[in-house]
Amino acid sequence: MSGQLWYRPSRLHLQRRDHVHCIWWIDSPTISGRLVFRDPRRFGGLWTFPSTEALHATRWSRLGPDALSISAQTLRRRLCQTRRPIKAALLDQHIVAGIGNIYADEILFAAQIHPLSISNSIFTMDYRTLSHTIHSILRHAIAAGGSTTHDYIDGHGQPGSFAKYHQVYGRPLQPCVRCGRQLQSIKVIQRTTIFCPKCQRIFNGPCVRRPLNTHTGVRRATSHMDKTPAECRSSDIRITSPVGNEYPSSYSR
Repeated sequence: MSGQLWYRPSRLHLQRRDHVHCIWWIDSPTISGRLVFRDPRRFGGLWTFPSTEALHATRWSRLGPDALSISAQTLRRRLCQTRRPIKAALLDQHIVAGIGNIYADEILFAAQIHPLSISNSIFTMDYRTLSHTIHSILRHAIAAGGSTTHDYIDGHGQPGSFAKYHQVYGRPLQPCVRCGRQLQSIKVIQRTTIFCPKCQRIFNGPCVRRPLNTHTGVRRATSHMDKTPAECRSSDIRITSPVGNEYPSSYSR
């Protein structure tokens, strides 16, 4: 996403003046500078509120739970209410707040879930994996200062370094880091979406889970779509670590 909100001390010149829509001057005994809002594509917006209570009532109350802290149970309950593709649901800030296009792709790849999977068809155990993966990917990205793929900078004017750990985003037609299959690119709600057609399972109907095989630790599953029973693609469903050794070991998991 292009655009920035950054702080610049008074003694320093602005790095960029193009597409700057608003500048707040901050002057106090401890700090003096400018908070700059730059928005080339005009995806952002500015609103004013008379109080914190009005902000919560008017804007924040419409947001879903914070992606950094959402539980598997809450995530499952909210996603089970829609039959939209899982990628579209994760980008809906009313369902879960804080996941953008880059991280939706990375999260679904790490969780091995196809972006076109129907949201309410995913197994309970995969919601647990998805919830853990959301927390892990976002924490790693925050620790790295975000993903700078074009001109993103943080509030201090510094670029993020998480882009070098991207497993799928920005890598269409390149080999999957997990299996070597060529990554594919599609559009989901008009957003570019990169995924591995081999590693990422697709869930396309309400799933009926069979008992766990205690000898192999594997579940076999079938699925039906609406009222017409039909066997879906069988797959071995295993709980695995959604993030292997792709990220620096110094990051807290």
